[in-house]
Amino acid sequence: MKVKHYHREYDSYKTERQWALEGFLVAENVEGIELLPSKQSKQPCKYYKPDEVRPATESELQAFFQPEKERRREQARAYRKARLEREQEERERELEEAKWCAVEPYKKKIEELSIIINALDNDPSTAIAMNFEATGYEYGDELLQLSIINFKGDILFNSYFKPQKHKEWIETEKENGITPEMVANAPRISEMAKQIAEIFNKADLILYSKNYSYYWLFSWSNILIQPEYRREVNVNEMITESDNFELPKDSLEKCQAILKIYKEKLHWVEEDK
Repeated sequence: MKVKHYHREYDSYKTERQWALEGFLVAENVEGIELLPSKQSKQPCKYYKPDEVRPATESELQAFFQPEKERRREQARAYRKARLEREQEERERELEEAKWCAVEPYKKKIEELSIIINALDNDPSTAIAMNFEATGYEYGDELLQLSIINFKGDILFNSYFKPQKHKEWIETEKENGITPEMVANAPRISEMAKQIAEIFNKADLILYSKNYSYYWLFSWSNILIQPEYRREVNVNEMITESDNFELPKDSLEKCQAILKIYKEKLHWVEEDK
């Protein structure tokens, strides 16, 4: 098939639409000729020479282009519909993201509550609040008192300890109120080590408020805590200035205060049994 571009004799030939754009319509009973518009074209078009067309009226041209206008309007409607659907999907996606952003601050609380609830189903002692007092918080210092309660507030352990090496602890005495006389007849911590270790090894969640680690104090006293996974929460990190929270001096009361602030921050609701 001939390519129109390469044959000068077809320069004046035009398609039906091209003639219509110039105000002409194809006359009746004319055949035209099929040509390829260019070398790259695969689909031929029918072309008509000037003596195969006639001048058209305005109404005839409107009727000729009416189907094309309808197609364009339909395409425009389809485009607008697709655009509106994309915009709706984008709004829904943004709304979903905004929803998750709003939920994000509560996810950690939900996860903590899930851990606690799953543990407490079997035993409230799997979540404990603890407080310890010591002669100091540097290498070589010793425990003076340890208090532990479970998630219900029941006392699991509360005892003073008589240190082996220290005879006085002037600085920490001002903070905890524990004097040498108060622990003079207390048991050695080595006597209680096994009992303490059992409580800690059973716990899945440990609440505390000290900014010092108890691990090295325990290890020096041969309290062997298994290195299994357990969650530890320092409630000091949950407290804000608006809470006006201050721990009492008594160790056991500190445990109760630690548990109370933790439950309040997680909006824990106690169920009546």
